[in-house]
Amino acid sequence: LERKSKSPEAWNGLSDSLQKAGYIEKAIQCKNKAKMLEAENKSTNIENSIKNNMENESEEILYHEKIEEDLNYKESVNTSIEWYNKGINFLSEEKSSDALSCFEKSIGGCPKEEKELRVRSQNGRGDALYQMGKYSESILAYHAAISLEPSFLTGRTLYNMGQSYAFLELYEDALKCFEQSIGRGLEKDGIELCKTQINRCKLLLREQNKRK
Repeated sequence: LERKSKSPEAWNGLSDSLQKAGYIEKAIQCKNKAKMLEAENKSTNIENSIKNNMENESEEILYHEKIEEDLNYKESVNTSIEWYNKGINFLSEEKSSDALSCFEKSIGGCPKEEKELRVRSQNGRGDALYQMGKYSESILAYHAAISLEPSFLTGRTLYNMGQSYAFLELYEDALKCFEQSIGRGLEKDGIELCKTQINRCKLLLREQNKRK
């Protein structure tokens, strides 16, 4: 009992010994103590079992929630990619309004973590708006793409933005875009075309300044 005061077996053993020695009342007290400890141990075991089951259930729920979250994330990305690809196809067919709708759906459903896809879709919006002659709105779309992640800025985006500025007769801004686009991955034909636009904008800017 000194070593295991909570042991029902020890109290039952003491009860048997006391009974044989003739101490019936004390034997009954020890027997009752043993029964009480047995009930407490049983209750503790049930509580521990319930606790373990709840912990296991919680872990299982979290596990399934994580799987569902991952699946939903992948589904969102795949859906956004599908809309982006549709937008590109419509752009090539010069169906600007349909392309714009696709790019906006791609952006709307794309997770914030997928920056590159969001940037591509914003650039697609800019291209669609440019095709529609909405040059001011196209510039806003290009700037939105740049603000999302400046490191994804390409020469083609800058060239397209320069075109929009030129149509709005904002030749200084157009020149900045064309000049910066040359060093950002344009191919040889693109660079030549860009230089032509630079010369054209310089000429138009001089004429504009004369009129002022």
